[in-house]
Amino acid sequence: MLDLMLALILLVPLYFDIKEGIIPNYFIIMLLVVGLIINIYLTGFSGLLTSISGFLLALFLFLIPFIVRGLGAGDVKLIAAIGAVKGPGFIFINSLVVAIVGGLISVLILLKENKLEQITSLFNKLVYRIPLENLEQQKNVNSFPYGVAIVIGTWCSLLLSELNMWPI
Repeated sequence: MLDLMLALILLVPLYFDIKEGIIPNYFIIMLLVVGLIINIYLTGFSGLLTSISGFLLALFLFLIPFIVRGLGAGDVKLIAAIGAVKGPGFIFINSLVVAIVGGLISVLILLKENKLEQITSLFNKLVYRIPLENLEQQKNVNSFPYGVAIVIGTWCSLLLSELNMWPI
């Protein structure tokens, strides 16, 4: 039931990130508080530790992409609030699923806009260790609201968990 509630609640940040380009702080705070309350109610003090550790792990995993401006603060806060609801075991695997979904969305956008050469150019630069010049000039080119990848990735993770296909 908790998974269904989370899946439905994630429609809110999905909508806001697509329409407004932000994920409201009041939503993040609400999700964080709900995660804390539910986990404390279900398992007491260990639930509090689960929420805090899930929050901190998600924050840690998404801090570097935020620092290099690959993600917005709302995206980091959203995944951290999901971590507070589901805990560190879920958030670790979910972060991998979210990254895969984000990569797939990026490739689809580039394919749609016939800019596949950007993928091969970046891949060649990474493989052959060629300096990545002009990245700052390309900021916001071909970008998308990453909250979409977070929500879709979390839905995929919840579905995998429900189907007992979860690796943990």
